[in-house]
Amino acid sequence: MFRLPDPLPGIEGGYEYRIAATIIAGRAAPVELAAYVPQQVKQVRLFMDLFGFISGPTEINLAALGGPRPVSKKLEERLLVLLYSRAEAHKHTL
Repeated sequence: MFRLPDPLPGIEGGYEYRIAATIIAGRAAPVELAAYVPQQVKQVRLFMDLFGFISGPTEINLAALGGPRPVSKKLEERLLVLLYSRAEAHKHTL
């Protein structure tokens, strides 16, 4: 896991983290991975991007899960800006 640059500069409590992992799956796994037949094993790279910020008294979070590549940065930015604008519009009712 590593921290990325603030996704909403100047916004209180803004953060972005990325978690990357390789998931290995197969049929009825033996104890030793080396005992697998290569065709029975699938490896998929997964990415989880976590975003957050403060709006009024509330911490707002967004998680994006993608594989085998991360979710598009442009899509994440659009979703985060939309989430922020909605949170700000309703921050006195949260």
